[in-house]
Amino acid sequence: MIALLAILVAAPALAQPGHVFLAGFDGDTIRADRNDWGKVDPVNLTGFRLTAPGEGCPLNPSGRALDAGFTPDTRKGQLSFALPADADLRQGTFEMWFKPAWGSGERALHALFHLKLRGGPYNSLWLGYHGTIGPTSEAYGGNIMDGLDHPAYVDGKLLKWQPGQWHHVALVWTDHSEWVFVDGKLVAQYLSQQPFRIKTNEGKLCLGSVFDGPNTTAGGLIDDVRFTDVPLYSPDQPPVITQPPTADLGVGLGTTWLGAKATADSFTPDQSLVTDIPELHDGKYGNAVPIGTVADQAEVQVDLPAEAEVKGVEWSRDGVPYAGPQGRGWAAVMPYPLAFAIDVSLDGAKWEEVYHTDAFDLSPGFVATHDALRFREDFDPRRCRHVRMRMLRAPRGDPPIMLDEFAVYAPDGRNLALLPGARAETRLVAMVRRHDPSLAIDGRWGEESAWQSATPGHGILTVELPAAAQVSKVVFSRSHEGLATDGIPSAGIIEVSPDGQSWQKIGGITGADPKPRTVTFTARTARFVRLTITSTADGKEPVIDDLRVY
Repeated sequence: MIALLAILVAAPALAQPGHVFLAGFDGDTIRADRNDWGKVDPVNLTGFRLTAPGEGCPLNPSGRALDAGFTPDTRKGQLSFALPADADLRQGTFEMWFKPAWGSGERALHALFHLKLRGGPYNSLWLGYHGTIGPTSEAYGGNIMDGLDHPAYVDGKLLKWQPGQWHHVALVWTDHSEWVFVDGKLVAQYLSQQPFRIKTNEGKLCLGSVFDGPNTTAGGLIDDVRFTDVPLYSPDQPPVITQPPTADLGVGLGTTWLGAKATADSFTPDQSLVTDIPELHDGKYGNAVPIGTVADQAEVQVDLPAEAEVKGVEWSRDGVPYAGPQGRGWAAVMPYPLAFAIDVSLDGAKWEEVYHTDAFDLSPGFVATHDALRFREDFDPRRCRHVRMRMLRAPRGDPPIMLDEFAVYAPDGRNLALLPGARAETRLVAMVRRHDPSLAIDGRWGEESAWQSATPGHGILTVELPAAAQVSKVVFSRSHEGLATDGIPSAGIIEVSPDGQSWQKIGGITGADPKPRTVTFTARTARFVRLTITSTADGKEPVIDDLRVY
């Protein structure tokens, strides 16, 4: 198994979610009203200015707004606020009111929100308008760029925007989902089979501009901005645009950042989420897949079904013809590694390097004389069960590293990677899932933020509020997004207690819907809420990815 897994297991817990950035732009200077990550004063401000009172968004028309390129003399500007580089932004929400000075048909590029991520020149969280995608196309929407593009765009002409009209816009992302809302309606989405790789950032939250200069301003007025590391909306729960943004994220009384605690009778140990990638070892060429976003994080590994003798590997970026009449002819512009190493291991923990090059050269002569770009690296035979290739250096600004096929050869010429039970994996799918009960009440959703019982068909999850309060509603889900269907609670009871000793049943668990289920009851004073799950739809261990108390 890839060594990164051990690193992830040993890594300290990430920062608690629940941070909020707010900017209403109603004061006398350009600054945030609140920034839980850092200072409220900008770290960079050029060109932009505040409007006069009376030009605010529909929720506060008598207030001010930020002129981020609405008037000609502010068309080149930049505004950014501080964020820590290690802020945990794997999930979150960005929303604001926006009045464009342009309408559908605009050909310029306008950035409404930009948060530069580390790991590549284009890695970022983005919300904006692309008038430059093609000669006749344009698009508005969001994009999560983590080495690969994950765009959620709607054709700009479908927006029917007119200059000088206010719109509420929002970008929401979770582990696997990206949603874009306009005026409270979902207009675009992107669903990813693998979790987005949102790690460290460059330390700036940019409003109405991009990270590296005042050349793509929003071209409009901006008002009532809210940014948080918690997803607030989904297709089933879109924004309510009549409500002004506040620090209250609407997740109830029982969240970890408000002081609530969660306990359970059991929970599953950490689980490896390594996923086999058949395209890398199916013997078929022409379908390259990413194995890393930057060179020193790019790695492919084949786990054999049993220990065997191995004497070489063969790898290809895209093993179909490039030379000759049927060739594609553009192989040399692909991001090949400039340096790499081959390792073998018996147990997946202790590795031996058997091949290394610091000067791999994909020359034009090689391209011209080979029908397919498949590279064989031989070494003295070794007994092993795991074989990996580590990319050490890549050309042209760390582009995504992709491979088409990775073969592992025995001395008799057999490709052992084709054997039943063999598995190929990369660092992009080498993840660890934790199941601590607190993950069910951290305000986040998804497989990386869920409690899972250790007992098939049974589990008890208890929430202790920071203080006794009037409660009248409990909302819980197995998969808030509806993307997972295993471990759905199908029977059980919900109880409340003032002291954790005497319990009163207030509702039951029925059905098998993974999405949020709501149980309402007559308000009563309680400090503890308990879910006792007695069965699941598939008999597997119960999972709760979100539990809220109101």
